[in-house]
Amino acid sequence: MLEVSGLTTAYGEISALRDANLRVGSGEVVGLIGPNGAGKTTLLNVVTGLVGADSGRVALSGADLSGAPSHRVARSGLVRTFQNLRLFGSLTVRENVEVSALVASTSRRHRPPPDVDGLLVAAGLWEVRHRRARELDYGTSRRLELARAAAMSPSFLLLDEPTSGMSDTESEAMVAQVRRMAGLVGAGVVVIDHDLNFITGICDRVTCLDAGQVIATGTPDEVRAHPAVRAAYLGVSASD
Repeated sequence: MLEVSGLTTAYGEISALRDANLRVGSGEVVGLIGPNGAGKTTLLNVVTGLVGADSGRVALSGADLSGAPSHRVARSGLVRTFQNLRLFGSLTVRENVEVSALVASTSRRHRPPPDVDGLLVAAGLWEVRHRRARELDYGTSRRLELARAAAMSPSFLLLDEPTSGMSDTESEAMVAQVRRMAGLVGAGVVVIDHDLNFITGICDRVTCLDAGQVIATGTPDEVRAHPAVRAAYLGVSASD
């Protein structure tokens, strides 16, 4: 279980998160939505140790990770991707995935070892496994980033805009790929995305943030119909 409770953080005078809470179970896919500046990426940054919190707690299966450095958070089982690609461009596709598998072999010994070949096949990367990462097109690079994260044998995959810049067809394919990859390594998923069709198609539950606060949590249909979400995220009044 990933439990985030009472996270509050500010950048100077600007409040980025205000008493934010999130709870995700193993094998569950939970989406984070909200308008630009709502605090979605900041929440992942705090959870993964990239940004400090003024108050609140992050716990993984009861172990307190509040304020832990990012490398300890990752080795504890919270592995993330970023809005901007961060691949090892000079390494091949296979080598990118093998780097994560190597880390998992030492820091995640209690988890089943990742199947590098299986992850490459599941991500649709088998045919390009010997190509350098810098030679890949954008959609393929996104799939590699997902495969590399999964190779860490995480307890939870934290995905920040995994379909950013993708076509509708690529986004639809990513729904199946995220679930397939998470299933292969037995990970839960927290995903940020602006594509409501993607969120609706992949998530068991959705949490909506606005101005750093959680304003709604529920099934995708419940959250889409919530008056506060319609006003803040969809830009319509509750009566429309």
